[in-house]
Order: sequence, then structure tokens, then C-alpha cells
Amino acid sequence: MEYLNRELSENILRKLQANKVVIVFGARRVGKTVLVKEILNKIDEPALTLNGEDINVHDKLAIRSIENYKQILGSNKLLYIDEAQKIPDIGQKLKLMIDEIPDLKIIISGSSSFDINKNAGEPLTGRKYSFNLYALSEREYNETENNIDKIDKIRERLVFGNYPELIHIPDRENKIDYLNEMISSYLLKDILVYENIKNPQKIFNLLRLIAFQIGGEVSFQELGK
Repeated sequence: MEYLNRELSENILRKLQANKVVIVFGARRVGKTVLVKEILNKIDEPALTLNGEDINVHDKLAIRSIENYKQILGSNKLLYIDEAQKIPDIGQKLKLMIDEIPDLKIIISGSSSFDINKNAGEPLTGRKYSFNLYALSEREYNETENNIDKIDKIRERLVFGNYPELIHIPDRENKIDYLNEMISSYLLKDILVYENIKNPQKIFNLLRLIAFQIGGEVSFQELGK
């Protein structure tokens, strides 16, 4: 499977310091987990990887004590938690680890920036570095594309966007299916939960209006109506 080096990779590596938390957040499916795993592969030290969607992880971290966290970490001085925003009081738990366990480095990632900031941001003030990962950029594509190939592929990306998984979907029909699934399963779910919107059709209408204004001046008045 083709992997493109992400521009954030080196910055994250530089900020991965003892007794600091690196937070990687961004929209769903932009490649956060893949990025962090590639970074961990570059680091010559063992790491403990946990998933915030695993209820067993919730149970393990529920006892908020230094001794419990030391036992969980064992000899590891590097901890990675994916979907960290799903863990209750994750900010307070990470704060305790960072403050009391010497030389510990932590990376967390999450699909939702507002959940990450709400649950982890405030307790980690002065103890964290935050990075927002977006879909693939044209600079990142430059590693594998020449100027001739890029012209045709840019036309396609202007239609379908730059989600990393689209690289591995060869035909137009399956790309459309993938994006429709993204809208229904991820985009609408996040927006409806965040803003407590009762009518999903209003979101579809707003997205269409925004799409029609690409390349021109955006009318906030029209969007507001």
C-alpha cells in the first residue's frame, strides 16, 4: 500500500519530548493513526499503544493513581492513545502521568478537535503540543507525481478531494460510494451531535451551497438564509 510522507511528521518528532503530550487531531479518515504509527516506527524505543474505543482500556485507566499507571506502562517510556477523547477524564489522567512519571512521552490522537480540546486541553495547559492534520496536500503528492501526471490527477482531486484512502480506490463509482459513506457515517454524525441539529437536510443544503460558491466570493448572507 502506498504511503505518502506527511509534512507534520518531522514537527511532531521534534516536539515529542519527555513529560510532554503531543496531540494530533483532525477530521475522520485523514490519516492520523497511520501518521502516528509511522512516527513510532521511526523511534528506536518500545511504545505502549492503547485504543480509546476499547472498553478494557477505560477500565485499566479508571483507577487514577501513579502506581496503577506505572504498572500499565511497565518499562515503556512512550505511550500512544488513539481516539483518546473517548476516555473519561483523559486530560486529568494524562496530567497525572506526565507530572509524576519521569521521562514519559505521550502521543494522543482523536477524530474530533472539539472533543479533544474539551476533554484534554485545559488540564494539559503548558504540557502539550497540538497539531491539526488535514487531508493530503499537493506538496505531499509531489513525492510520487511528476508534473505531467499531476495535471490530470489535480482535476480528479478537485472533484473527489484529498482523503488518503482515495489513492487506493481506482474507479470513479467506488470513490463516489466512499465519499457518500463518509458523509452519512462521519460528517453528519459529528455535526449533528456537536450542534444538536434536528434536521439533517439543512446540513446537505448548506454543503451544496458552499460547493456552488467554490472559486467565487462566498456570500455569508446567502448561506445564512
